[in-house]
Amino acid sequence: METCKFVEEFTRVTNGEFGMLKFCGATYYKATAQLTVRFLISAFDYKSFMDDPEAQKRVESAVAGLFGGLKTSVQYIKTYADDAVVRNKTLEFFNANNSMLFKRLNPSNLIITTSDDIIKIELRFDAAICKMLNTGNLLEGLKSALERAFMQRIDVSTVECELDKNAEEEYFKSTTVQSGASLRLVEIKLGEKLYARSKIENINQMPNYIIDIKSAGENIVLCGKVSGLTRRKFKNKRYDPNDKKSGPEELPLLSFFIDDTTGKMETVCFPKAEEADKLEEKLRDGTEVTCIGKVATSNFSGMFNYTVNAIFSCEIVYDSIHAMERKPIPERYECVRPTPYKTVREQGFLDDGMATVDEYMADKAFVVFDLETTSTDVPTTEIIEIGALRIEKGEITAFSTLVKPSGHIPEGASKVNHITDDLVAFAPSIDKVLPDFYKFTAEATLVGHNAAGFDVPIVRRIGAEKGYYFDNDVEDTLQLARQYIPEKKGGYSLESLAKEFGYTHSQAHRALSDVEATYELFREILRRRLQKRR
Repeated sequence: METCKFVEEFTRVTNGEFGMLKFCGATYYKATAQLTVRFLISAFDYKSFMDDPEAQKRVESAVAGLFGGLKTSVQYIKTYADDAVVRNKTLEFFNANNSMLFKRLNPSNLIITTSDDIIKIELRFDAAICKMLNTGNLLEGLKSALERAFMQRIDVSTVECELDKNAEEEYFKSTTVQSGASLRLVEIKLGEKLYARSKIENINQMPNYIIDIKSAGENIVLCGKVSGLTRRKFKNKRYDPNDKKSGPEELPLLSFFIDDTTGKMETVCFPKAEEADKLEEKLRDGTEVTCIGKVATSNFSGMFNYTVNAIFSCEIVYDSIHAMERKPIPERYECVRPTPYKTVREQGFLDDGMATVDEYMADKAFVVFDLETTSTDVPTTEIIEIGALRIEKGEITAFSTLVKPSGHIPEGASKVNHITDDLVAFAPSIDKVLPDFYKFTAEATLVGHNAAGFDVPIVRRIGAEKGYYFDNDVEDTLQLARQYIPEKKGGYSLESLAKEFGYTHSQAHRALSDVEATYELFREILRRRLQKRR
C-alpha cells in the first residue's frame, strides 16, 4: 500500500512513535460533523496499547491536529494473521471478484506463508490462468484487500505448474467453518429475478453470512428471509414539470430486513414507479431472496445499510449455515436485577384505542430501552448507562444501571447526559452487565428512539464480541413516528414528541427517563397503527 500524505504527516508529528499502528481508512459522519480515523493494530500489541491511555491521547491529539477545526475520533481495529485467517480473506476476495477462480482454489494451488513481517500468497495454475492473472488487475486488487486487513507486508505471486487433478473441487466449503476464519458462505438455489437496476441476469457468488459483514464494500452478496417491508417516497431531484422524461415528482423506495439466521440487515432498493407495486407484492414476509449490492456506513446513523442492485428469489440451504458459537441465556441475574415498575404518569387506559393497544401487547414481549454512551460514533463508543422496561403479560419490570467504561468519559458526552467519571467509578463493567441485559431482553422485541440507527447496532456489536447475539426484532419509534405522525410540524426528536403529546420527560438524555417517554410514544404509535389496519 502506497504511503499517503496523512501517514507521512502522522509519522512526522508523532516522531514515528506509533509504528504498531497502520492507517486503514477514515469515515466522515455528516450528521455529527465528525471524522473517524481507523488504525489497524496487531493482536499482540493491542492489550498493552489499550492499557496506555496516555499513548491513546497522543494519537488522538496528533490526528486532531492534522485536521484542525474538524471534530475527530480514532478507532483501533485489532488484527491477527495466521494461515487460516489469511486463506479465508483471500477466498473472500475471489468469491467477490472472480467466481471461476474461487471455485478452483484448493490447498495445492493456494499456498500461504505467514510471518510477523510478511504474508506471501502464491497462486499455482497452468500457463493460461497465470497469464490472465498477471495481465489483469486481480492480483493488485488482492494485495490491496489484504493490506487493508493485516499489518504485514503483502507479497502476491503466480507460479506456472500442472494442476492437481485429485484436489478437492469444493475445498472452499470446509474453510468456511474454520474457527476464527472470516469467510463463511451460504449455499442457495437461485430462482427468478425480482428486481435489477441494470442488466444483471444472474448472481454467481455465494452469499456471505450477514453477521460477518464488518466493513463497507461493493458487490456484496447476502441472502435471507424478508420481513418488515415498508414503502416510502422521496423527491425526484431530476423532476421538471416541463419535461415528461424527467419522471414523476416523487419516486418509490422500498426498505425491508433480510435474515439468514446469523443476523439481520436493513435493505433498500429504488424500483421504478411502474415496478414498485409488483415488487412490493413479491417481497412478502418469509420470502427467501438473494441480493447483490453495496454495503455502506450511513452518514446519518453510523450503522451499515445495504442498497441492492438486484434481487432474486432463492431457496436457502440452511444446512450450509453453521450455528454461531453463542452463549446461552443465563439462568439467573448476577449483577443487575430487574425490579417491578410503575410509570410516573397514569396511563390513559380509557383513551380512544388504548384498550386495543393493551390487548395487542398482552400476548407479546417488548423491551423499550435506551443507552447513554461515551460518544455518538457507533463503531467505537462505549456504553455508560442502560435503562429499559420490559412489558409482558400486562406486567412492567425495569432494568437500570450505570456502566463503567474502559477509559475517561469525554466532557462532551458528560455535558449531554450528565454522567461523569465520578458517577461511574464504582459501577459494574459491561462484561458483568451484558449477560443480565441479554437475559432481560430474551425473546422480546426491542423498542427505542433511533434504535435501528444507534442503540441496537451498539448492543449487537458489543454483544457479538462477547458471545451474546441480540438478534431480536426491532421497532424504531423515530422511523415509526415519521410514518404514523405525519402532522408533526417540528422535528421528530424524542424531546419534541414528548412535549407535543404531554409525556413525562423530566431528565432528557438519562436512560430511564428517555425510556419512559419512548414507551408512551410507542403506545401512541401502536394506537394509530392498529386504527389504520381496521
